Amino acid sequence: MLYSGRAAIAVPSERGRTQCAIRNRMPIELSDSDAKPGARLGSRKDRAAQHAAELAPIIAEIRATGVTSLYGIAKALNGRGVPTATGKGKWQDIGIRRVLTRLGVGLQSPGERPK
Repeated sequence: MLYSGRAAIAVPSERGRTQCAIRNRMPIELSDSDAKPGARLGSRKDRAAQHAAELAPIIAEIRATGVTSLYGIAKALNGRGVPTATGKGKWQDIGIRRVLTRLGVGLQSPGERPK
């Protein structure tokens, strides 16, 4: 390192400069065998749609028992041990709202008559 006044300036070695140049100029292609196990593929929207599709029959079963509120569905999913999309945390009403919206299931507002 070279010291200039108060600040220290790092001067890379010849080897370091060469490795950086090689890394920055050569594209690296990964095959499927190079992918990390458990790596997520696809966009965030695709993964969310897939997760919502997996939850659809479970939520339909819960709603068939008479539980229709977002809070009630969240409580039932937590009681069954159904994991959230990240696998962390617990279901909340906003997550249920998002899943139902993604599935295209209509939500009834309080005070609104069923159609």
